[in-house]
Amino acid sequence: MIRLLESVNDQDNSILQQVDDGAIMNYQIACQKDGAIFGCVLTNSTTQIAIGKGLLIVRGYRFSINAQTTIITISNTSYPASATKYYLWLRITHTTANASYEFVVSTNGTQLNKTAIEKDEGVYDYKLAEFTLGPSGISGTVKSLIANVPAPGSSVTNNSTTNNYYSIAGGETLPEPRIEIVKSAEGTEAKLGMVGGYLCIANKNDYSKYKSGYKIRFVLYRFMERGRYRNKRNGSKLYVEKTGYVKPLQMGWKESSKLKLVYSFNDLQTINVAKSGQYIYKRTDVLQPIKSFIDKCFYYKVSGTKTAVDDDTPISSIRSVRSKGNRHGYFRHNFVKIAFKAELLDSNNKKIAESGLSRSLTILVNYTSVNKETTKLGEKFKVLIDM
Repeated sequence: MIRLLESVNDQDNSILQQVDDGAIMNYQIACQKDGAIFGCVLTNSTTQIAIGKGLLIVRGYRFSINAQTTIITISNTSYPASATKYYLWLRITHTTANASYEFVVSTNGTQLNKTAIEKDEGVYDYKLAEFTLGPSGISGTVKSLIANVPAPGSSVTNNSTTNNYYSIAGGETLPEPRIEIVKSAEGTEAKLGMVGGYLCIANKNDYSKYKSGYKIRFVLYRFMERGRYRNKRNGSKLYVEKTGYVKPLQMGWKESSKLKLVYSFNDLQTINVAKSGQYIYKRTDVLQPIKSFIDKCFYYKVSGTKTAVDDDTPISSIRSVRSKGNRHGYFRHNFVKIAFKAELLDSNNKKIAESGLSRSLTILVNYTSVNKETTKLGEKFKVLIDM
């Protein structure tokens, strides 16, 4: 059963808080967010979509669900001839001092009604889910688009300003990514040592529980030694040298191929790292091969032209992006040091939570190699995770 608590006509509504005094106050208390306070898990069969027990709030209107309830049944006379994407909407109508609601199925994924119904009369549409409907009914699992409403929390400080983000419901903080390097034991990568390994998010499961209602992403930060920071306002420019972690706008020496700076949770790859008989060591949390960082962030020059590092590149000629000058035969800042933060975004792509920095991954030229003329790419670099 579903009860709209901000409705004088709802069944057995003993709640004294109605539209005129309740919706706008609820909207502010919920930090002007729409979604589930708790529960509200969507399930489906080939003909029906149901919502589980919970409390849903949209523009300050609360929907109390005391048991799993079917909210839409699709007749077979409505099945399309081929698989088609559909959307499930909750439509709320505010009229004078009352409110009503209905569930609407449409192939249109664009919100049609946007009235601020917590204070004005009108109609508001909230997108609950998307699903595929075909000749045999609903195909697969309905994708819930219901966000989780965050609780107010403490502020998070980034590199330049202090932004007020919300903690996750219950005051929980977002864990920082825990990175690992896993050495490959398969194919040509095995011969490269750590250079042929994979950078992984070892605590992937810590973020899995946020997949319903949130977008999860891992954002790259680079450590810069005496990097130049610029502010510009009204024609005036201020330049400041900074040593520390920055969020780069781009990273890589080749214009046609830059390093990926933001990874969504779904970007995490599944890789078979090793195999022995029937046993396969598989990682489902691979962020990026280590060699891809080297390919995009290190180079050497041939007749003034930047070229990718290979087995025959002399160690003394390898340079990283943003390396400086030449001192005592070696380049300054001739390494790449990066770390990651996890971020949660709501359904409107607004950041609502941010973790601290992970430990750093450092890739540097191996000037201490015993064999300076080595033709093994894996011996030309050191790959470390700082403790």
